[in-house]
Amino acid sequence: MKNNELLNFNEAIKIIDENSVLNKPVALPFEKCAGLILAESITASGDIPAFTNSAMDGFAVISDDLINATKTDPANLEVIGTIAAGTQSTKIVSCGKCAAIMTGAPMPQGADAVVKVEDTARAGNIVKFFSPIPMGENVRFKGEESKKGDSLVKKDTVITPGVIGLASFLGMSKLNVFEPSKIAIIITGDEVLPPGSQLQPGKIIDATGPALKSALISDNFPVVFFEYVKDNPADIEKVIKTAISKADVIIITGGASMGEYDFIQNCLTKIGAKKIFWKVAVKPGKPTWFGKLDNKIIFNLPGNPVSVIVTYYLYVRFLLRRQLGYNSDAAGLKNIMAKLKKTLTKTDARLEFVRGIVYNNIVTPIQQRGSAMLSGMANANCLIKFPQNCEKISAGENVEILILPIGSY
Repeated sequence: MKNNELLNFNEAIKIIDENSVLNKPVALPFEKCAGLILAESITASGDIPAFTNSAMDGFAVISDDLINATKTDPANLEVIGTIAAGTQSTKIVSCGKCAAIMTGAPMPQGADAVVKVEDTARAGNIVKFFSPIPMGENVRFKGEESKKGDSLVKKDTVITPGVIGLASFLGMSKLNVFEPSKIAIIITGDEVLPPGSQLQPGKIIDATGPALKSALISDNFPVVFFEYVKDNPADIEKVIKTAISKADVIIITGGASMGEYDFIQNCLTKIGAKKIFWKVAVKPGKPTWFGKLDNKIIFNLPGNPVSVIVTYYLYVRFLLRRQLGYNSDAAGLKNIMAKLKKTLTKTDARLEFVRGIVYNNIVTPIQQRGSAMLSGMANANCLIKFPQNCEKISAGENVEILILPIGSY
């Protein structure tokens, strides 16, 4: 079972990788940054913490005052006042004295440790302490986390909630990131009706557009153009030109094969787009077309909804994440090994991405394997790689799977 005229999957990924160009840096507000890549390192604008403060609710003490404290013979110290977080204090703790202090409040002059409230007993202005405490206990010292000018998060780091929290703590409101590509989606076909339409004989309600758009949005890629177009070359050409004027990456679904009404490639050639590859030895998604017009990337994906979702995750998402600054390993889907629960067979020589459900590293193939069977895709949380030129994988064997980014795993 060989089909030498087709690219294999790894070759297709390599070609897409070679045609990906890192996007320009841009400053974006925090709410648009999660999952993007830092284009500039984050450095400390000052010492962290900015001042020495208490790590606990308790009492600021001089550690030497408690050196002989025991449960039966506690040290008794007088409280000179309370220091709340967010306040400045001029209080001075001297021998035999202590100060009540809240978490995050600045340490008073003279004190060198904090005893937790639960380790004390208070009666009026007298607090009993039942054990010694080391100097510096429960104290956050100025600059102990970092000094002014220290590098805190390196360029090319994926932006997580922790990164955003740190940036906000440092007084920032935006981050320098590699700008996400603007996306255009074109759904083709005389038979396709937009969501919410009344079903007509011979027609179908579109599943591909909503699925593809939601995948892009969940991956933080802005969809700036979305259009349905009938199988009419003039209309198709006009819509493609409009999409190219508005977006960086254009995704066209349908018309990618060799049928009588598959006009897309002729239209792309007519407007000057360059074909880089067409047809990959994979299932689903064999007739995927990839090309460029100047600096714009164009994908023509097969029309079946499962094929579109799978090829989006395999090819389009990979390119878009490479443009964001992800390295080639991280740009693709997470890859793990799992034990196959049910035997798989096929007669096609192509690499097949079988929809599956993985749990505790055991993966169950979904029976609905057809590229128009959305119920199988809807329940999947992974893709099982059924290797090219392999006809059977037995239950119990280890298989390579790709984790879908949305789903229970």
